[in-house]
Amino acid sequence: MAVNEETRAAARKDTLKHIDRVRAHLFVVIAELIQRSHHHDESKLEQPELDLFAEWGPRLRDLEYGYFKD
Repeated sequence: MAVNEETRAAARKDTLKHIDRVRAHLFVVIAELIQRSHHHDESKLEQPELDLFAEWGPRLRDLEYGYFKD
């Protein structure tokens, strides 16, 4: 198939449609991550987790887990 202005225009239209769909899906994921970030670990502020973290937090604080270290 020869590439001409018509096929280029069709490819451009399809590509722009693809870009819009990917952006829309990514915005859904981003919105979900933002929502989850607001509520992450809230359960640790209530019973029964609060007492568990109060007891074990100091013991675990100095342990290195993976590559995260505060």
